Amino acid sequence: MTMATMIMVLNISFILSMPKMAQLKRRADLVAKAEADISEMKSRAANEIEASRQQAIADLRAEVAGIALGAAEKVVQGSLDDDAQRRLVDQYIDEVAGS
Repeated sequence: MTMATMIMVLNISFILSMPKMAQLKRRADLVAKAEADISEMKSRAANEIEASRQQAIADLRAEVAGIALGAAEKVVQGSLDDDAQRRLVDQYIDEVAGS
């Protein structure tokens, strides 16, 4: 086989392999994009989960505070007469106004 024949065979082989190389590159690009999309979705999901968790904690704190306030109100109303309640409210207002 002459040098010219060998070069021609190599050129033909290269030309014939070009569609396969393009197909492999396209596949690699699709895999890379899919991996990036998955990573972004995981990050978004983690952020949404954390936001939901924080909101649930805030809701629970508000609920507990409301229950505690209601219970304290019942105890105070049951143990204080009207005059004592008024004095307590006036005292609180004076403290708040002073600060």
